[in-house]
Amino acid sequence: TRLTYHSGNDEVVGWARDSQQVLFRASHGDGAFPNVATLYQIPVGGGPEKPLPVDWGYWGSYSPDGKQLAAGSAKQTVIYNAESGRVMKKIMTPGYALTWTPKAGLILAGTSYLLTPHAPGELLPGKPLGGSASVLALQADGSN
Repeated sequence: TRLTYHSGNDEVVGWARDSQQVLFRASHGDGAFPNVATLYQIPVGGGPEKPLPVDWGYWGSYSPDGKQLAAGSAKQTVIYNAESGRVMKKIMTPGYALTWTPKAGLILAGTSYLLTPHAPGELLPGKPLGGSASVLALQADGSN
């Protein structure tokens, strides 16, 4: 089933926590940087797409409580208030792929797609994990 009908290249990057919305990135010529990809969501059953309150983003993931949105790019990962779009924290680690953990930690696949966990709370980086990934996903309840 096709969800979007824009002529651009729309790419799925994740899910809303309720599993009823699909997150995707696209360059639709709007947002703070018109030619740079930004994040949108659209209902699984179809309907109008909604731009998310972020300036840009190649990857996105909602926190377990749905109150924060992590948006990653080749330079950094930014944590936004999911409702207001206010920047809450900048992590100077690329977020080529990212996902939140059940306890509100963050796992980022940064440079060379190496996995680095970030502890809940201040999201301070931990010891890199073995392996690498270009896609990270947990089940809707946060388990793997």
